[in-house]
Formats: sequence, C-alpha cells, structure tokens
Amino acid sequence: MITLAAALAALCTAAAFLGRYWPLMELLCHFRFQYLIFLAFAAVAFLVIKARREAEVAGVFALANLAFVLPAFVPPKSAEAGPEYRAAVFNVHRSNSEYGLTRDFILESRADLAVLLEVDANWVTELSPLSEAYPYSIHLPRPDCYGVSIFSKYPAAVAPDKVGPEFRQFFTWFEVALPEGGLTMIAVHTYPPSSRYLHRARDFQLRELARLAASAKGDLLLLGDLNASPWSPRFRDLLEESGLGDSRRGFGVQPTWPSFYPWPMRVPIDHCLASEGMAILGRRVGPDLGSDHLPVIVDFAFARTGPSPISKSADN
Repeated sequence: MITLAAALAALCTAAAFLGRYWPLMELLCHFRFQYLIFLAFAAVAFLVIKARREAEVAGVFALANLAFVLPAFVPPKSAEAGPEYRAAVFNVHRSNSEYGLTRDFILESRADLAVLLEVDANWVTELSPLSEAYPYSIHLPRPDCYGVSIFSKYPAAVAPDKVGPEFRQFFTWFEVALPEGGLTMIAVHTYPPSSRYLHRARDFQLRELARLAASAKGDLLLLGDLNASPWSPRFRDLLEESGLGDSRRGFGVQPTWPSFYPWPMRVPIDHCLASEGMAILGRRVGPDLGSDHLPVIVDFAFARTGPSPISKSADN
C-alpha cells in the first residue's frame, strides 16, 4: 500500500511541473507541501523495511518538492525599519454566521488595518460595532462572494480611478495615510479555478494584478485570497512581473485553507505581498473563526535603508 501511495505522490510531483501548460496539472502544484511530507515519510519507511531502491526514489521526489517549499523558511536580508504597523486579511465566507468571533479577532489582534473578503450586507451590519475603533472604515458589500470591508485606524479612501467593470471587481485599490507616509493597499479575491473558464479567468486576474501593482507609485501591500499557492507558476509570474515579495519568506508555509482540515493538509492561498520599500517584521496565521479560511496577520514597516523586506524571526 505504501508503495502505491508513494508512486502516486511521485507521479503528482512530476505532473505538477507541467502546471504552466495544463490547468489540471497546475492544480497539482498546490500540494507540494503534502507531497514533501508523505514522500519523506515513505523514504524512511522504505529504509526501515530495507527497500533501498524505493527509498532512493521517494527521497529524490521529496527533495524535488523541498526545493519549492524551502524558500518559505529562508529569511530575506535585513534592513532598518521605521515604526511598526499591523495588517490582517480574512476571507470570512459569506455564509459564515460567527460574526462575534470575527469582531473579537479584529479587536484582539490590534490590527491597524483589516481587510475582510466575501462581505455582504449582513456582515456590514454585524461588524458595525467596530466603527468606534476603526473610524475610517470602508464597506463595499455584494450579494455574491466579492464584497469587501476595510477597517482602518488611519484615513483611508478607495481610489475611484482604479475601480474597473464588473469582471474586474476582484480587487479594491485604496490609499491609506499612515503617520510615516502614504501606503497603497490592494484587497484581492480572485476566482476559484474550479472549471476551465474560471481557471482562465483567475489567470487573467493574476496578470491584471501584476500589471496594476507594477504601475503603483510608492509603497504597496497586496492582501487577499488569490486562490493560488506560492508553488503555482501563475503565482511566481505575479511576483516576477509585479516586483512584489512574498511576506511568507522566513516564516514558513503558513497554510490557511481549508480551515477544517488538519494543519499538514491545508494549502496557503491567502497572501500578503509587499513592495520593495516595505519591511515585513512578523507574520502568522490566526485562529478558526467559522470560515473555511484562516486569517493572516502581518506586521510591517517602511524600510528606512535598503530595499529588502526583513523578518525578526522564522517562527512558523
């Protein structure tokens, strides 16, 4: 049984390298972490039963996946940073009714900025008590899964010239006036690649995000549910074409979906990407709040010297 399972994991590992060319293969990219864990376990098991050749093959494929996963544990170069701020992003899941858990989380997280996705009119009503702590909140509810609420302790406004037609409402571009300077933030929720059409639509949206981020002036954070893992070739294209960096660097895999699966089975599809002028000081995944996603909390600052984001620790 373990031989068959290891062969399947190795086959999926190899097929994932074709993810740039076929949508189904691209979906296999998102499970690199799971392939790594299982194949490493299989290699050890084969050694125990003295199946040396099988152990070598499992080990090679485990290393192939490790090459994709390892960068998340390698911190970037350090740089001097200014005062620290905190941002949170959370896909609330529109049908989730645990409103109180989300309210408490935002307050207890002490976030300066919070982005909530899949917000409808009910969510806006239930979250209204937060307006005292977040006087510069912005609510753009929708009856589908693409509404957004932005809670801010600092003056914030949606950029009207960055709002596109219906298809492009997967993002919300807003500007925040922090004491240290202006910050552009893009809240994102792309389409799930659950069909050939939606897969192509999500890829188009990722290309649009890259173009928009590359055109931004000054410092930028992009936060949201990209429906893509860091191991997707489309995600890597987004980083390369936009010039943004992954805040996960140095803090581990930090998977967020689906929340009801055990930690090793989750996939990191909720992201915070930062421009070169931003320093990432901390990053962690929040608790289960009733959604199928887990929230992400990021501590950041404006980098005073050097262009590279930094991290204080590599805690997972």
